[in-house]
Amino acid sequence: MEFVSTYLSGQPLITSKAWFYARKVNVAATADWARYIEKVGVNTWLDQQLNPEYLAEPSAYETERKALFPSMFIDAPGNKTRDRHFWDTFQPGAKNHPYDVSVYVLEAALHRLWRSNKQLQGTMALFWADMLAATIEKAPDGYHDYVCLLFEGALGKYKDLLWCITTSQTMALFLDNNTNTRFALNENMGRELMELHGWGPEKGYTEQDVVNVSKLLTGLRGNTNEEFAEARPDLHYFGPLTVAGRTFRNGGSTPTAMYRTARELTDYIAGDRLTGLRIARRLIQYFVGRDQSYEELAQKLATVYVNNDTDVRPMLKQLLTSPEFLASGGKTVRRPWTVLCSIMAAGNVKMRGWHNLSDTSTIAAPLYRMYLTLKYNTGGVPFDAPATNGYSLDAHDWINSVSYAAPSQFNRYANYVDTWDGNAADSFSRWAEPIVWSKRVGITLGSTSIVDAAGKIFRYLTGYEPNNAEIINAIAAYATVRDEATVMTARPAQGAVRNEEQVRRMVDATLTCPHFLIS
Repeated sequence: MEFVSTYLSGQPLITSKAWFYARKVNVAATADWARYIEKVGVNTWLDQQLNPEYLAEPSAYETERKALFPSMFIDAPGNKTRDRHFWDTFQPGAKNHPYDVSVYVLEAALHRLWRSNKQLQGTMALFWADMLAATIEKAPDGYHDYVCLLFEGALGKYKDLLWCITTSQTMALFLDNNTNTRFALNENMGRELMELHGWGPEKGYTEQDVVNVSKLLTGLRGNTNEEFAEARPDLHYFGPLTVAGRTFRNGGSTPTAMYRTARELTDYIAGDRLTGLRIARRLIQYFVGRDQSYEELAQKLATVYVNNDTDVRPMLKQLLTSPEFLASGGKTVRRPWTVLCSIMAAGNVKMRGWHNLSDTSTIAAPLYRMYLTLKYNTGGVPFDAPATNGYSLDAHDWINSVSYAAPSQFNRYANYVDTWDGNAADSFSRWAEPIVWSKRVGITLGSTSIVDAAGKIFRYLTGYEPNNAEIINAIAAYATVRDEATVMTARPAQGAVRNEEQVRRMVDATLTCPHFLIS
């Protein structure tokens, strides 16, 4: 496949169809994934990804996640939330603030995004995190459930996901429904449920509809201990209410009745064609771009959504095999955390060790550094939205100096696992095996020429053909030239790659290329 991206000064980009899909659909786009897609075929691979419940995970990943993040992949007993189970089981008497727990959950998510075989599930979890956004700063509690629900509901019926997220503790805190009572109405969740999580302004709902939806949600403070523990009948407004032409009986006097009404409400909003249309438009912008009108495609996808009882998988299958998608090369931009995940996956980083969960400040310090790098140096961190409508879907907002510089921030994690931080207890070298890039890329020390090695590294990491001699020569020159200011004018060293350090330096140089961001 060959295309020209407006985000790369019109430079022609050449890639394979398998790499195109790996880059567009996966969180972690790697040469290994491209080879696998090529082997089994796009349709077979898409069917596998659309049905993650049948996908087996790598045994090494299973071992790592159970050792590093034991509270993330278990069903909490006795109708407890995962957060409650975490505190009761892993941190009895712990002194740390729950904020640390939410960061730990995001560390686990980052590990999952680069290590899991269920790549489309991860991509869609990120997609829903924008539409059903929350932030640690305002809603630190409940993040075990919030993030896990996004993954678990990523490829299923939206009505189920919307119900689960609406009644979660994180969303109750983020949209202030924990303060919404019949005595003091808070309209925040009611408004956002319709405007951002549902059908959008096109429905033509009124201010009275906002009030009535908010009344239907009174007393629902988010699950914290057991399923109905935070449904407060004494704070709920009972009685018939009409929302956008639909009357809800809203009867009873028990927590069960409150949850039944809330489920009727979220099913009503999720099942509307306008909700399907809003999801379709966002999916198109996410996967295809917005350089032209795709309204006809959006209408087709909305019909598929309604006809399949809000199941998003048929929508995705039609979208990801459409002519519009196949013609979208170079029109979308990847976010920094997907680049980081791609690099970690490309190096096949293997974590080791275990956690003492009695103190969350000791949890995976290297992964915590990754979290901080994303948050403060690259423009954001996944599942921690900057606004109620999540991160921007506009590619232009990700083509800036911060995002462009982001990949070069990741060389510490990609290259120096075995050297940085010395022998400190939280050193990355104690938590992960070093990456030997020469073996990963297929470079023979003492035999492969430096220029050929530069091309191999560029192709292996970006998925694009090394057809720009200026870039490849600069990467090759960086193997030996230490003065970065003269790299672009220096001639590449002659002869073969002598050692792993030269390979690492060329990996560092490749991480400065903007190609990582273009999909």
